[in-house]
Amino acid sequence: MINIFNGGTIFMKRIVLILLAFVLLFSFFVTGCGSASNNEEGSIAATTVKTAAPAEPEQYFLPLVNAPATITFATTENASGTVTMSQNLPVWVELEKRTGIKVKWQCTSSKDYDQTIQTRLASGTNLPDILRLPQQNPLTYADNKEVIPLTDLINQYAPDIVQLFKDKPEVRNGLITPDGNIYWIASILSARSVVNYPAPIYRKDWASKVGLGAPQTIDDWYNMLRKFKESDMNGNGKDDEIPLYLSGLGELNIFAWSYGLMLSPNDSSTNGATDNDSYQVDSNDKVYFLYTDPRFKEFLTEMNKWYTEGLVNKELFNTTNDDLTAVVMANQTGASAGFNMIAPQWTTNMQQTIPDAYWDTVYPPKGPGGEQHLLQERPLSSELYAISRDCKDPGLVVKWLDYVFASEDGQILIGNYGIEGDTYTMVNGEPQLTDKVIKDPRGTGAVQWEEGINCAVPRILMSGIFAQRFGIFPQAALSMDAASKFYLQMFPNIIPTKEESDTITGIMADINTYRVEMETKFINGTEPLSNFDQYVSKLNSIGIDQVTQIKQQQYDRTSK
Repeated sequence: MINIFNGGTIFMKRIVLILLAFVLLFSFFVTGCGSASNNEEGSIAATTVKTAAPAEPEQYFLPLVNAPATITFATTENASGTVTMSQNLPVWVELEKRTGIKVKWQCTSSKDYDQTIQTRLASGTNLPDILRLPQQNPLTYADNKEVIPLTDLINQYAPDIVQLFKDKPEVRNGLITPDGNIYWIASILSARSVVNYPAPIYRKDWASKVGLGAPQTIDDWYNMLRKFKESDMNGNGKDDEIPLYLSGLGELNIFAWSYGLMLSPNDSSTNGATDNDSYQVDSNDKVYFLYTDPRFKEFLTEMNKWYTEGLVNKELFNTTNDDLTAVVMANQTGASAGFNMIAPQWTTNMQQTIPDAYWDTVYPPKGPGGEQHLLQERPLSSELYAISRDCKDPGLVVKWLDYVFASEDGQILIGNYGIEGDTYTMVNGEPQLTDKVIKDPRGTGAVQWEEGINCAVPRILMSGIFAQRFGIFPQAALSMDAASKFYLQMFPNIIPTKEESDTITGIMADINTYRVEMETKFINGTEPLSNFDQYVSKLNSIGIDQVTQIKQQQYDRTSK
């Protein structure tokens, strides 16, 4: 396995490996086992040294090629909004130096990506070497042979991924499809959930102004928002405060957790939740659909009250993150929800003009039935990365993925810390973020994205970095304490058989369209909640009971 990072001497093993590489290459010439050609850049098939398939994954050396090569990669665009992935960002320049492989990016905004890549996959021509798969029904692309199986390639060319599977068998098990193959690599992002996760946050200074402490229950939240609405909280003499400002349906769903319904924070008025995100398991291992549960009506009733009383932004269903940031910085809102460690960033930015402004984390509100939960992130994320059938040298691409995704050096460079001496230094044998990252007033994520770190590529987040990124803020202590007390597991991401996928896909498209439409209408009041039973009956007629039965079968076979 490649591991040039150990004990603070980051290049020691690289020197050893280079020496070994010379010895190995010399033996190739002496014995005639093979050699690499010197073809021009872009011909990745021609630059790989071919060897017989070993019993264990072969140990590769850096650089991975003997002449410059290029890999094409389709994924979502850099989240910074200030740079693009195609701008030769620093960590990718460094990666090219190490591996000899340049990445030619084919990026689309996160909003448009799924539709764009689905169109390309449907055409079936000129596919990139690596692509992030659409979230809905990824197995379809394996069944259609648009992406290739990786099982044998991993076993032959990916020593660090093989070791990861040995150390964490749940990762391997979560990637295996019903036909026994692995077709993609999934990012592992759950380390961030120790401190940074979806949850409500609020303006502590506003609450203090109206004589309130941190809200502890759903009723406390309602009363606090009412106070914000009735008072001139920003002191400008105008009725322009929006007590709770959210950038979509998913953020509103966070308050459903207080009713015992672990609705997806990724839900939206355009895409809806995935089928796995729409289900939950009770204490008797019975699977049920969240959006027909009687508690869902309770939640909708409360949210309808908040909406009709003007406690939440009217544009809730068509609001962007940019809209949210603008309202926050304009001092017009006192509460929100989303990844909660945005709170210290907003505080720092607002205090430049409003010294008393303070966004704080808070325990999840207790609901009318005593439910108090946070949604625990799955071990494997829904970010799936596959190799297309048009890739000319899958073996080389798998080696590159192994280094980027699973080697310690790749994890440090691409997913977490970046470049030594720039975004981190070594202290007592451990990487420590520099002030360039920690003290940026925009927050630590901004610098990382601009460097090309922690972007939409296969990556494993390291738990230590989150203590560094967020542990310096006072809001982190409560956040970490809440994470240790209130997590409830999500329904697992279960890969369906082809027959199951065909059935679920056909039904859930109509289910999601109707369900999101009705949830929106129930909240904004254009559909009376007295019609909730009719809504449930309609979902049953579309076929939700059939999908639930399939989900029960899936859960039963994978949970044993």
